[in-house]
Amino acid sequence: MPNEIVEALLEVGLTPLDWVDASVFSKLTGIKATKLTNRRRNWPENLVWTKQDGNIYYSIRGYNEWLTRK
Repeated sequence: MPNEIVEALLEVGLTPLDWVDASVFSKLTGIKATKLTNRRRNWPENLVWTKQDGNIYYSIRGYNEWLTRK
């Protein structure tokens, strides 16, 4: 998907996908990938992040839901 389309979707609150790895999550949220491990301690598992087959994935929707609850 071209970056212009992704950026347009993000501006209106839509994401083309949900569960992403740390590098993509970092780019979308502006949180450095190196800080995600520490931040994950405060985020609910299976809502904002999950571990599958030894890999950590982050949910854009879950993060937005968690962020707006506070």
